[in-house]
Amino acid sequence: MLILLSTSSSDENYNGDCDVAVIDMDLAYAKVLLRRLDLVKTLHAKTSDIDSIEFVDYAPLWLAASSLPSDLDEVGDYADGPLVVPEGIPAPNSELGQRTDCDRCSVSTYGVQFTCCPKHSENITVYADSISREQIEGWIATLKGSKSCKR
Repeated sequence: MLILLSTSSSDENYNGDCDVAVIDMDLAYAKVLLRRLDLVKTLHAKTSDIDSIEFVDYAPLWLAASSLPSDLDEVGDYADGPLVVPEGIPAPNSELGQRTDCDRCSVSTYGVQFTCCPKHSENITVYADSISREQIEGWIATLKGSKSCKR
């Protein structure tokens, strides 16, 4: 299952051509995200000082909108939140991805958010739209029911 996320940048004029984050979501990775959410929830219950945890995570492929394959570009509008790409549309070639550093998955009591720093961008951070627990649980249910689930 491919997920498209729109992005924003800490610099309103530059995002290193990281216009969209594409995540190839399989059942195993969706469960990892859910475990991370559970961990934050447990730790937050013990001490309210812990609101989020960051993980090094290179799951998203950061792409320029212009490099989205036409079949992905025509799927729908991902600007209003995560967009699940219909089955049968292949993932974009990873060679089209932008070079990034410091790729992170920030997990909080509110959800999951991916960030990166485009290479040679001097302290610019790109943020992908947040993903909620409910969305991840829905994807897990879909993936469990999918015959094409690999894991």
